[in-house]
Amino acid sequence: MAMDNQLVRYASGAAVVPKQDRQVAKRAQAIYDETRIAGMKADANMALAGHIMDGMVTLYERRRALAEDDPAVDMMLGEIQKNTMRALRRIQTNLFNEW
Repeated sequence: MAMDNQLVRYASGAAVVPKQDRQVAKRAQAIYDETRIAGMKADANMALAGHIMDGMVTLYERRRALAEDDPAVDMMLGEIQKNTMRALRRIQTNLFNEW
């Protein structure tokens, strides 16, 4: 649902704020900015998730091709794949911790 009201216009800078509304508009600006940043973080997280999923499918297919029905090779490469999955989970989990 799009927010189309005077306070949003104040917060976005689309309207001049009357003196009596400046305190409220300032607080609204902070909320507006925080919401935009949260949206950017959500988009970035989804982009990273898609990238990780695409890469994991490619890695899985590569492992299967290299192993060629050899259980020992498959197990060895599977361990490398698991380590990669754990590392990618850490990267994704810690993506916005510094923000």
